[in-house]
This record gives sequence, structure tokens and C-alpha cells, in this order.
Amino acid sequence: MNEVRVMNRWWVVLGAVLIQLCLGAIYAWSVFTPALKEAGWSKLDTQIVFAVGLASFALVMVFAGSRLQRWGPRVLALSGGLTPGAGYLLAGLGGADS
Repeated sequence: MNEVRVMNRWWVVLGAVLIQLCLGAIYAWSVFTPALKEAGWSKLDTQIVFAVGLASFALVMVFAGSRLQRWGPRVLALSGGLTPGAGYLLAGLGGADS
């Protein structure tokens, strides 16, 4: 007899919740805004960066949606998490005080 192994569905629920939290990462920009204003950025400057980030987010979603069948959800979710994580890491290490 061939027995089909079924994954615990709670892992799927946990993954879905974590992905939804990651989708809200763009709104973390509001945490950086006060420090940027203190560093001399205008309100408009910070809003432009947020707008570009939000537009990029939307455009990449369209691209990722078209690749879902080919690459699968695991690869897309992993790359989607690593990309902004690497960006925050590089900005933190490279930007320092400036």
C-alpha cells in the first residue's frame, strides 16, 4: 500500500500569517521618518522614498504573480522575504550616521 504523507496544515496557517506580516513591512518606513527628519530630510523627501518603495512593491507583485506557477510559492515567499531583509541589512551597515 502506498501511503500519502500529508503535511500538518497548521504550518500552512503559520506561514500565511507570517507572509501577511511581511507584506506590511513597507509601512515600517514610518519608523525611519522621524530620524530622517532630524538628519535634515524634508517631509517631501521621506514621502518620495515611501512612494517609490510602494510603487516598486506593487510592480514586483505583478511580476511575482506571473512567476508563481513556474517557481512555486515557497521560492517566491523565500525570495520575497530575503530581498527586503537584505536591503535593510545593507542600508543599516552602509548608511550608519549619514
